[in-house]
Amino acid sequence: MGSARIRSAKRLADDGLSSRICDGYQPADGCPPLSVHWGGYPLSGSPWLTKFAKGVAEDSTTAEAWRMLEQKMRKDDLCFLIELLYLYTVRQDTHVEESRESHRALKTALDSIIPAYDDLIDRLSTLSQSSKTRVALTYRSFSDDLSVLIAARKHAEAIRNEATVWGSNKTSARDWYLHLMVAEMERATGRQEIPILVDLIDSACAGNGEKTGLLDAETLKKRVQRHRKRHGLRKALRPAPYPLDLSTEERMEIEAQALVDAQEYYNSEEFRNSGQSYETPPSPPPSDEDIPF
Repeated sequence: MGSARIRSAKRLADDGLSSRICDGYQPADGCPPLSVHWGGYPLSGSPWLTKFAKGVAEDSTTAEAWRMLEQKMRKDDLCFLIELLYLYTVRQDTHVEESRESHRALKTALDSIIPAYDDLIDRLSTLSQSSKTRVALTYRSFSDDLSVLIAARKHAEAIRNEATVWGSNKTSARDWYLHLMVAEMERATGRQEIPILVDLIDSACAGNGEKTGLLDAETLKKRVQRHRKRHGLRKALRPAPYPLDLSTEERMEIEAQALVDAQEYYNSEEFRNSGQSYETPPSPPPSDEDIPF
């Protein structure tokens, strides 16, 4: 099934909108910039940007939506959205695919390292309590060593838990880009604008020579919701929690801190005692709101 919204069959004459999109684009702020996700080459003047802009301008529904976004979003935010649309639809692997494979390799390595910590901790604990070595250890102790090993083991387990989530194939790695696009829409307009995003993704797919109409509004909602639940990003889609005049870099730092806070909860005693798992994300505190899907 294609887009849940019926796209207009009327093709518009380009009234300059496509030129405005192409000429107005410049790399969005970021440290590092999003271009590192696709290899660093510029989008300015690229065939994709020209085709994307033309597709937006020639469809009445999408053109109207883009003009609305021009009124509500900062120029840098529009450029950021363009880059996310490119990343979501480009054929080649991007940073998120590379990151997933790296996290999977890290998880595999830690699966064998953590039991080695357990073995060494058990052996040292046994040695410390052995009657055969009690005299020799009268003025010596392994307590400090055990504390270091236990802390290191706990740290390794926390990293493995995080790597398990980010290395999973249960969701598409590129759903991270969907999450960011929806967040940008809501911060700018106060709404998630899912139908608009579906149309823009179609235009971006066409620019990359990909099939269009493969993602409908309901599917997009569910994919964003699933991604955010798995990564503890419950607050990301609420109306702007910080001033809209912040730079993209500052906003991404806030998003990153939200992820760190969520992962700290996953690694907490409270989460371990809750009986929940990464597949069943923790419920928010009573004062928080649920995702408005």
